[in-house]
Amino acid sequence: MGSWRDIKRAMRRDVHRTMLVPALYLLTPTSAPLLVNIRPHVTFAKGEIEGENGLAAMLDQRPRVRFDRKEIDMPETGAVLLLTVEEGYRVGESDPADDEFVFAQVTAMTQEKTRTFDFAALKAAATPAVNPTYADILTGVI
Repeated sequence: MGSWRDIKRAMRRDVHRTMLVPALYLLTPTSAPLLVNIRPHVTFAKGEIEGENGLAAMLDQRPRVRFDRKEIDMPETGAVLLLTVEEGYRVGESDPADDEFVFAQVTAMTQEKTRTFDFAALKAAATPAVNPTYADILTGVI
């Protein structure tokens, strides 16, 4: 049995695989699409929680996405993520990466903007993203 740190890493990988969502990753709106597996998160802005009658008020929600570094080492600011015909995100600033994952802030795109992409054609043309650093150890989990 490994150290607690090794066990925690293995659990994080399991959670990521269980909760992953396939998406199309485009460096630019006209670039070749890459198929990635992401994990969307919603975090809340830090600050005081104040509400009426002692109840918590809704905080500012900040969507972010977790990338597996075996696919994308460091997401590019401005890249586009398409999850469905009607759901897409623009990638913002990334947090510092750890040894396996990296979080990036994202901004939801409007449905009108997302629909400007030919999702079916992009999906058909997509190739799995593989970070060259990890290419020799991937096992095709996608």
